[in-house]
Amino acid sequence: MTATTASRADSAQRALDALSLMVLEDGHRWHETAAGYQWQNARAILNMDDPVQQHWIELPRGARKTTDLAGILLAVLYAQAPAMARLYVGASDEEQAAELIDAANGLIERTPELAGQFRAGELEITSTRTGASVRALAADASAMGKRAWMITLDEVANWPETRKARRFWGVLTSGNRKLADCRTVVITNAGDPAHWAWKRREVARASRNWRFSSLPGPLPWLTPTDLEILRENAETYSEYERLHLNRWVTAEDRLATPEDLEACCVLPGPLPPQPGVRYVVSADLGSTIDRAVVDVMHAETTPGGRHVVLDRTVRWQGSKASPVPLSEVRDTIAALARDYGHAEVIIDPWQAHLIAEELRARGIRVTAFNFNATSVGRLALALHQGIRNHRLSLPADQDLIDELTAVRLRKNALGVYRLDHDASGHDDQAITLALGVVTLTGQDGSAEAWIEWVRQKAEAAQNPPLPQPEPATAVREQGKSPDARPAARAAASQPVPLTPKQARDEMFRQSLQGIAERAILNRGVR
Repeated sequence: MTATTASRADSAQRALDALSLMVLEDGHRWHETAAGYQWQNARAILNMDDPVQQHWIELPRGARKTTDLAGILLAVLYAQAPAMARLYVGASDEEQAAELIDAANGLIERTPELAGQFRAGELEITSTRTGASVRALAADASAMGKRAWMITLDEVANWPETRKARRFWGVLTSGNRKLADCRTVVITNAGDPAHWAWKRREVARASRNWRFSSLPGPLPWLTPTDLEILRENAETYSEYERLHLNRWVTAEDRLATPEDLEACCVLPGPLPPQPGVRYVVSADLGSTIDRAVVDVMHAETTPGGRHVVLDRTVRWQGSKASPVPLSEVRDTIAALARDYGHAEVIIDPWQAHLIAEELRARGIRVTAFNFNATSVGRLALALHQGIRNHRLSLPADQDLIDELTAVRLRKNALGVYRLDHDASGHDDQAITLALGVVTLTGQDGSAEAWIEWVRQKAEAAQNPPLPQPEPATAVREQGKSPDARPAARAAASQPVPLTPKQARDEMFRQSLQGIAERAILNRGVR
């Protein structure tokens, strides 16, 4: 062992010793209550000799993520960070950043051995001996130009789904090679697979350059009563699964699950026109921020009902400096309508009145789809059912899949569900697809149809069972043998929880039952 290697090994042990002595809020020292997974993560992060210096750690809520992270950072400052080194923590917002610094300050105040070792600021803690510091940054702050000796990203699954947050992640993580010894630690609970963090997570899980560990929930010390209270207090069942069972599950308000979309993606790519087939061309037009999208679709009759096929998609993305050339969009629609058997064109008349008139002047059949409080519900319902029941055939188009995964179902002022998207997303392709589905499947959106749909879903709805602690399962760690889980988990059992589909069905059942009944009364239907 070289002097440098010995020195680094010694610093890792001194850092672990410092962490072990830190006094928690309940008065116990860290080492007195730390579980096996906490020791495992701390040793891995503090080991500077391991060639893998990127760590992705997933823990359920209540696993002491913030306190442990604060303690590890203090231990690094105390025993490992060189003079004037800069450690950065990325948090979802300033409040979360302040919470981490507050946790670190609490450990300093309660631990006599740390007296005089650190100087605290509003969002920064500095070693009085070396001048090395850890600074917390919110995801909406600038991280450009940071030369980090260590990077920690806290609760990334709960960061905003905005371009600025993704850019913040990218700037921080892309800079982790500026200094050779830089470590990167991501610590979070599970999230929604539609969140951008899912892709980063899957990269880390498969990469030999990341140590990946995920602790399934619920935590072994939670009693059945604890779990019942947590389930009752959660806003949705999927939130309970993500936070306390540490499962990546789709939120109830998502249009589609990744599993359903995968089942629908069966086409090799664009399909040529076939004789004797009725096609429709649907369009949703944008020019700068929103995209212009044109789809060609047809329906096939199967024993289970109408099945819709997406034959072709054309997209344009404009900008303020270079808007979408709408004349080009018009000519493309005309060409597709001609090539695909003189297809009917479905378009929003308010959005494209002039284009519609120009197409009609060319002898193309154009049908206006008027967007109103009722029709937006028809679009949402038709597309949701088509994907959920696997009655759509789609190409494996990643851009389309990403959008459909991220689109949400939101209530409008009248309580009717509509398609919507997050601030950084789009729903142009979803709307264009829904226009074709509604046209080809004959969805009339009547109150009677809505009630029949609700009735069928109500029959299938279940009350979610209360999950119990799972059987002992190993913590998965990339490239390393898993350690056994605590014995307290071995005797626990796990009943089958409510699936995302069932939870989403229940949400629709509760919300749409009253809406549909009121619609019938208002129309005088008996």
